[in-house]
Amino acid sequence: MELHVESADGDDGAAAKRLETELRETRDRLQASIEEYESGVEELNSTNEELQSMNEELQSTNEELETSKEELQSVNEELQTVNSELLSKMEELDRANTDLKNILDSTQVATIFLDRNMVIRNFTSSATSVFNLIPSDVGPSCYRHRQPSR
Repeated sequence: MELHVESADGDDGAAAKRLETELRETRDRLQASIEEYESGVEELNSTNEELQSMNEELQSTNEELETSKEELQSVNEELQTVNSELLSKMEELDRANTDLKNILDSTQVATIFLDRNMVIRNFTSSATSVFNLIPSDVGPSCYRHRQPSR
């Protein structure tokens, strides 16, 4: 495209060339700007796709964490239930042991409780006057603490 510009001083050709050069440089700068813009848009699109992919991965991880959290809450509830049941059983066992001790102590019958290996597991207070027992006689450690009587 050529521009025809008439100059008052008669230098039409030089002014036209100068304007054509400026126009060509402007077009080149515009083309470079367009290419930079398109390159920037491509980079932004690429970055956006990466961010969307990362977002999907994070959402997936979040869902897995939510599932794990729900499973842990369920297990925790089960453990609390089992713990309550065990506590209740321990309280029942404690009451039964206390009742048994009270019965044995109130009957004043000398009683020694032995395991299958004939090791003393427990004894009543009445048994101490008959058999000369002491608390360290309970359990397998009793063999180390007492010397046999002669």
